[in-house]
Amino acid sequence: MRGGASPCSYIDDVKEIKVMQNYYYNEGIKLVDSNRLSRNSKIGKNENNDCVVRAIACGFDMDYDKAHKFVEKHFNRKFGKSTYGYVEKMLTLRGKTINKHSIKKIYITSSWIINSDNMMSHYKKKKVKVITNPEYKKPTGFTVGSFIKNYPIGRFILEVKGHVLTVIDGIVFGNWDDNRNLSRRLNTIVEIK
Repeated sequence: MRGGASPCSYIDDVKEIKVMQNYYYNEGIKLVDSNRLSRNSKIGKNENNDCVVRAIACGFDMDYDKAHKFVEKHFNRKFGKSTYGYVEKMLTLRGKTINKHSIKKIYITSSWIINSDNMMSHYKKKKVKVITNPEYKKPTGFTVGSFIKNYPIGRFILEVKGHVLTVIDGIVFGNWDDNRNLSRRLNTIVEIK
């Protein structure tokens, strides 16, 4: 973290900052268990399937309750249920200021999308960029681990099949095991500024 700031700067309580800075390591990649964000929230204590809420909280520096209301409003998420249509909803938020941040770019990296004419036509119309892994000659997407190694600086929300997580300056903010699943293929990447 730059300047010794807390990984999620909205955390005020010094004890909570110490908890959030307990990193777990795998292959040199740090993880902060973002489930801890919801434990101090009345709403979050009873939540399930809230990875999008936690990703929005970390990615846009919001507390859990504010992120929960934001996702409920903008993503039509129901309490305890998964968030559907994540990418399309993020596209509608592009260019808008969200808690002093904004979505800089949205990238497609999934090989099945890149190789599907229908999907590429859809995303090209929405001005979504394709990003491929430079380690390969043939257009190939990223895994969580290869993306972090190629883009160690920046603020990103990464979508894999059925899950999203946040990466800030190479540190993963997600479920307790997200840095153990570095081989999961990315579908989309949202870059936040």
